[in-house]
Amino acid sequence: MAIDLNCSTYLIDEYVALIERLSGTQRRLKCEHCGLEWLRGEPERKKIPLPTLEDIKKRSPKPGDVDPAKLARGNELKAAFLNREPEPEPNVVPYWAKYQKVFSAEGLPKADPLDLKGFANSNVGANPGSMSVLNEAWKEMGPEAGAAQIRMAVEYLLRGTTPVDLEDRLTALIKDTTPFAMKGFKESLLTKVL
Repeated sequence: MAIDLNCSTYLIDEYVALIERLSGTQRRLKCEHCGLEWLRGEPERKKIPLPTLEDIKKRSPKPGDVDPAKLARGNELKAAFLNREPEPEPNVVPYWAKYQKVFSAEGLPKADPLDLKGFANSNVGANPGSMSVLNEAWKEMGPEAGAAQIRMAVEYLLRGTTPVDLEDRLTALIKDTTPFAMKGFKESLLTKVL
């Protein structure tokens, strides 16, 4: 069976044969003329099972496990914080409610470009830091194209199917290995969306 891959000795694929199918896309190939064997493709990636919520709870310290002096210090800091910040900022809850609707499957396709850009540049609920790269890309693309690209990125992140795992889709958007990525719409904004 000929494979479209040249033998490194003969620089042609005429004598290359498939010897064995391994895991994932990895294959063992052999040049039947010179006997050279090599691997092509990627082995199947082993998934590390994530701990369950119960596993995490078992590993997490309980109040009785904490040094009493440290627990007392934590309580002092909490009280001091609540004295300074007795109530949450009133605009946070409505802000998150609005963007839950904007990023819903029904809301995202018709989301106003100004809402999408506003989300990226707002410090309400979470401060994403400087958005100069995103704003420059938005300016170059124009509001409609910029909004369309952000819509694709958010849709892919929240409801994409390939790859199946959310963390892999997040990584693909951050590393620009998917056409759905938007320049400047990276870690801080993707995390804010989640």
